[in-house]
Amino acid sequence: MAQQTLAMAQEEEIKRLKRLIEQETLRFEEAKRRRVQQTLRFEEEKRLREQETLRLREQETLRFEEAKRRREQQTLRFEEEKRLREQETLRFEEAKRLREQETLRFEEEKHLRVHAEQNLLRAIDAAQREREERNKTTRDQTLEDYLKSVHVLNYHMPRLLPPPTKIARTLSEGQQSESTSTTHGRADIVGKYYPLRICPWTSFPELCQRQFARI
Repeated sequence: MAQQTLAMAQEEEIKRLKRLIEQETLRFEEAKRRRVQQTLRFEEEKRLREQETLRLREQETLRFEEAKRRREQQTLRFEEEKRLREQETLRFEEAKRLREQETLRFEEEKHLRVHAEQNLLRAIDAAQREREERNKTTRDQTLEDYLKSVHVLNYHMPRLLPPPTKIARTLSEGQQSESTSTTHGRADIVGKYYPLRICPWTSFPELCQRQFARI
């Protein structure tokens, strides 16, 4: 009986120990599961944090690139506006230079016209005075005064004209013939200056006006 009781006690103890072992095993497995879950949660949180960090970094990079792109576009717009302003300044300076050249040309042409008109007026006035003086000299002039004028003119003319380069010796101009020493009643004009034909120069003002108009 005592042995049976001892055996039952041992069996109960064994069962109790088994239950304790099973409970401990369950607690260990539960603790292990919890640790695994905690590790998984930590890894998930870490992954989420890394994703958030990466997302924030990417957003920051995108904002930086966008700001950089805007700055570059602004710089390009500024350079383009600067280039357009410089071109406008160059066009303005060129137009100003052309206007100044045109003004100078106009002033020069005006000066030339005024100078030409003054010269023409002076020439016309001189011709008029010369004509009046000549008319005055020849009008109401005695034969003696006329001969004196011709004498003075013949005296000063050789000094005013260049020396002759060639002397024409023809019978029509009064050269002495080899067969005779007489002049047949003509004055010897060899080596002398004399006009072949004298006529008033009435077209002088018109010719001057044409010449000045070409300037």
